[in-house]
Amino acid sequence: MHAVGLTTRGRETFAAAHVAARDAAAGLLAHLEPAERDQFIDTLERFTYPPGPSPGDSG
Repeated sequence: MHAVGLTTRGRETFAAAHVAARDAAAGLLAHLEPAERDQFIDTLERFTYPPGPSPGDSG
């Protein structure tokens, strides 16, 4: 197994990008009802992270 870590500067950059992305997403989804936003985000997450074997599974 391999591990990857972020430097302090990398963590700071990631945190700033996360805030910017969250603010942009809030603006894009503002016209949706809360339940619609939740459903949209759930659908995107399932599309982005489809179910499948876990890393290290032998098929």
